[in-house]
Amino acid sequence: MELDAQAPDKGLELPPEAGREEQAVEVPSTPQGGPFSVSEEHKEHEEHEEKDCWSHERFTMAWHGLRAAGWTPEAADEFVRTTQLGQEARKKEKHDRDMAERAKAIVDKLQKLNESKTGVEALHKKIAVAQAELDKMKKEVTQMVDGREQMAKELLELQTELDEVLFNQAGQG
Repeated sequence: MELDAQAPDKGLELPPEAGREEQAVEVPSTPQGGPFSVSEEHKEHEEHEEKDCWSHERFTMAWHGLRAAGWTPEAADEFVRTTQLGQEARKKEKHDRDMAERAKAIVDKLQKLNESKTGVEALHKKIAVAQAELDKMKKEVTQMVDGREQMAKELLELQTELDEVLFNQAGQG
């Protein structure tokens, strides 16, 4: 009798068989002709996996353990594949979360740069307004200086005329 592969939560129960002898089961490190092959890249990646992740050897041991417990090769394959898929899904979710956090950090930095740029642009506008006011004040000061110079010339001319009139009156008198 084989176990139901769709209900692994029942545990690894052995089918009830009268007089069954316990046998020592040798579990090879890699299944010969089994469903699992591991690339070199995967082996290197395994070294960096989280502690709760199963290694290829653990999957292999589980597969052979299930077989020894009376599971059919198909049921053992399905259980191990489901476990692998769950592990891969968790890895993908973690990777997606990490990437989302990185993207958010980049967006935050860009937003701060944009705010800084906006602040700099506002500062440039204030500087431009202040420069325009300064130019206007320079023009007014120049006009005032020019007006004073004109008044000084007129006063000098009036002084000269007054001196001539006084000289002429003094000469006639």
